[in-house]
Amino acid sequence: MARTIVLVTILLALSADLAAPVFALMWGQEPVYDGGLAGVDASLAISGSVPRMAYTAAGSLFVAERAAEGWTSEWIATCGVLGGWCSIAQDYHSGTGVAYIDTSGATNDLRYSHKVGNQWVTEYVDTVGLFPDYVSLAYSGGIAFIAYCCRADMSQPATVKMAERTFQGSWQSETVAQIGDVTGPSLALDSLISGNSPHISFVDVDSGLVKHAWRSQGSWSVETVDGSQASPAQYYTSLRIARDDTLAISYFGESSDTQVYLKFAKKGALSWTKERVTALPSPGVQYCSLGLDITVAPSIAYLDSASGHLVFTRKTAGGWFSETVDDAPSCGYHPSLVVNGTGNPYIGYVDLSSGSVKYAVVLAADVEATKSEPDGKLVSLENVVTSTSSADFAKMLYVQEQDRSAGIQLYFGATPPVIARGIAIQVTGVSGTRAGERCVLYPTVIQ
Repeated sequence: MARTIVLVTILLALSADLAAPVFALMWGQEPVYDGGLAGVDASLAISGSVPRMAYTAAGSLFVAERAAEGWTSEWIATCGVLGGWCSIAQDYHSGTGVAYIDTSGATNDLRYSHKVGNQWVTEYVDTVGLFPDYVSLAYSGGIAFIAYCCRADMSQPATVKMAERTFQGSWQSETVAQIGDVTGPSLALDSLISGNSPHISFVDVDSGLVKHAWRSQGSWSVETVDGSQASPAQYYTSLRIARDDTLAISYFGESSDTQVYLKFAKKGALSWTKERVTALPSPGVQYCSLGLDITVAPSIAYLDSASGHLVFTRKTAGGWFSETVDDAPSCGYHPSLVVNGTGNPYIGYVDLSSGSVKYAVVLAADVEATKSEPDGKLVSLENVVTSTSSADFAKMLYVQEQDRSAGIQLYFGATPPVIARGIAIQVTGVSGTRAGERCVLYPTVIQ
């Protein structure tokens, strides 16, 4: 299937010794579903090198898989025109599973579908009541967990809940917290070292607070991350847990009648550190999805409420840099970002302007192509080899193609990471020029 390549440039400032830079990624876009009747949900998971996406269209739930010849979709279940709100996850023991809301019957029900052999098997989990919202599925050791929200009727407060699959067809639900209104929670599980404990982020609409809940020894604890009634948070949050069990959340906070900030929070040993990423107009539709690489460097895909475009932002040593991934109108609804171990981003999202579901991926460049790019362009180099060690220069390394056909300087601006000569690495950074020499500035290096 042909790729549409979108190249967008945005001006920014780096250091004073560089020319005015242009910051841009080269994204390949692929239609996953283009039938014109897509719902407002897309959820992406990648196992190995195979991406799979759950989405809804015309009242049905589908799972699409990308192969060499393109994307193919399987019908999973009827979910109703107002249903879906889906979340896909993959597990070594359980394979692929999807949690979703089914509004096609007399009640709005949370359901879970997973593939057994060549068949999709669907299980009832819980009844969610009024105004269903996004759900979040995660696995731990073959056990499925789902975070979701319930509201029995307008006289009752909404409840954040978590369901745990105890065995096939059987689920145990527990209350996490009461909140003012229905909101889509985000679920992640920490490492086996920490006990595979579930963590959930959500917004309490009445109080305007972003909250983090976690279960330890069978009991739930809840803490405030950010927000206030005077400067409330808005839907939605996205929670990720790094390999070292660092907690991180992206969300929309400090809102007023005219403005809201996309924010990022990370929990250290004792407390949360918070920072503004970018300002957006409010009111407006707000969606974000957070990704972390193995260095815990954050990336966020979000719907820009000013332009209606899908935007990607990444934090480097130079700060947060943002760019448009897809500039179709009303594009980027419910983005689902996956960042792999080497830092490459992949995004599933909905384009409401065409009623389609799309998949975007960064196209990696080789060294020679990187050297020909304008200053300031975010670049990605895969499987290049160090031609110097970190002991050779104070603030830089040199890398080359494996066939030695081209090489380039990596300039860190500080002491480089400890790397020996002749090591294959993955590099992401910003292209630049120093003293007339082409280089990659402030790179993230993964061995």
